[in-house]
Amino acid sequence: MSKRTSTCEICNMQLAGGRVDGLCPNCLLRGLDEPATIRDDETLVKDAPKSDEPSMHDETIAPSATEGAARSESSAPVNRTVGDYELLEEIARGGMGVVYRAKQKSLNREVALKMILSGSLASEEDRIRFQTEAEAAAGLDHPGIVPIYEVGHQESPEGIQYFYSMALIEGTSLADRLQEPVDETDAAELMLEICDAVEYAHKNGIIHRDLKPANILLDHSGRPRITDFGLAKNVDGDSQLTATGQVMGTPSYMPPEQVSGTVELIGPASDVYALGAILYCMLTGRPPFQSDSLLETLTQVLDREPEPVSLFNNRVDINLETICLKCLEKKPENRFKSVQDFADELSRFLKDEPIQSRRISTWERIKRWKQMVDRNPDVRIQSKTRWFGIPLVSIAFGKDRDKGEETGTAKGIFAFGDKAFGVFAYGRLAYGVFAYGKHARGGVTIGLTSIGAFSAGFLSAGLFSCGAFCLGYVGIGCVSLAYQAIGLVTIGHGVFGAFRYKIF
Repeated sequence: MSKRTSTCEICNMQLAGGRVDGLCPNCLLRGLDEPATIRDDETLVKDAPKSDEPSMHDETIAPSATEGAARSESSAPVNRTVGDYELLEEIARGGMGVVYRAKQKSLNREVALKMILSGSLASEEDRIRFQTEAEAAAGLDHPGIVPIYEVGHQESPEGIQYFYSMALIEGTSLADRLQEPVDETDAAELMLEICDAVEYAHKNGIIHRDLKPANILLDHSGRPRITDFGLAKNVDGDSQLTATGQVMGTPSYMPPEQVSGTVELIGPASDVYALGAILYCMLTGRPPFQSDSLLETLTQVLDREPEPVSLFNNRVDINLETICLKCLEKKPENRFKSVQDFADELSRFLKDEPIQSRRISTWERIKRWKQMVDRNPDVRIQSKTRWFGIPLVSIAFGKDRDKGEETGTAKGIFAFGDKAFGVFAYGRLAYGVFAYGKHARGGVTIGLTSIGAFSAGFLSAGLFSCGAFCLGYVGIGCVSLAYQAIGLVTIGHGVFGAFRYKIF
């Protein structure tokens, strides 16, 4: 075996022998001191990337001409041999693996060769996961999945180097293409092709669990090819690599059950969620959840409802938005039952046929917001859509940590909060054209104490009022003071009740 270098590529530390990866143990473990992400070993570390998180595995893709030129300026050719393969250049690197463009000497063809980054320092779990990835992909024969050619290992003085070779896809990745939103028809058609490959994997018992734009390669004809089965799960097997509580995957594309580490809920619906997140990104240019903080992103996945697609791209058809958001339901049972069901719905959309998915009702959306607020008492939400400078939706429920009292004030067309001001207002103190709350003031009001043109409540005052104690032109209640009064005790001009007193 030809040696790459006798010194570490990063710190120039003298190595005991030539290492395949060219790094000393300190540099290999330095990731623990860097801004964190979710690594290949499924370990949650400190921080997170902002948008489409860097691949926690690797991309099996040859760089484009521009990318290749930039890479060649920054790194010299590898020029070493691993088994039957001559390594030409590095083309991708992740937390656990490194991918090279390589030449298979016996067949005189170029391939992509993936190896464990830490080489002989790899843990037993790393080696098992690497082997699982290779076996999962090798068992799948589909034009939409990058094929595996050979799985092998090579012994060296430092230990055993594991590797596998696969097709070299000349093109780019979907992540590179998503610098801006994709036309909705193109997005739906591309997603149909991706669904076909994922459904094939599911029928063969394999769940990907790390679907994201970086793991979908596009060849020169634009056809998608799925790669990186490093987190794949065999539904018929008992994977010892997955334990309850482990966080695995890429945060912005992970379903809630994967974020919470609820292993028993991870299944085909988890890949449906990831596909919905990819479609969302294609339509809006951003994933459904993203933040500067890893923990904030994970919290959003668990607790926040995704913003409507139309908020970022108002040209998207409402039916396609409905399909996309159904994939992103928090509960697996509320999503499409299978990837095939998702694909069938996309086909109906492309054929201009009625879709079967239905948008959630306004009342259900309010209930979800309230549940989210209950889990996050300090939450403050304002929609980016504004009418005459006023937020369309404003939610502000908060609690004084010392007194335990709600203190949030919401102002918007639809306002929900401890104090709510808006056309439609809901809260302890609600002021609006339509107001509902403990104390409601406005045009049409319902509350414990209600004042409005049309009011209903225990203590009600208004043009038309209904309640235990009523004051107004027309009053209906136990004690009613009004021009036309109906109740047990009534005072007014037209009085109806057990005890009546006519004063007009």
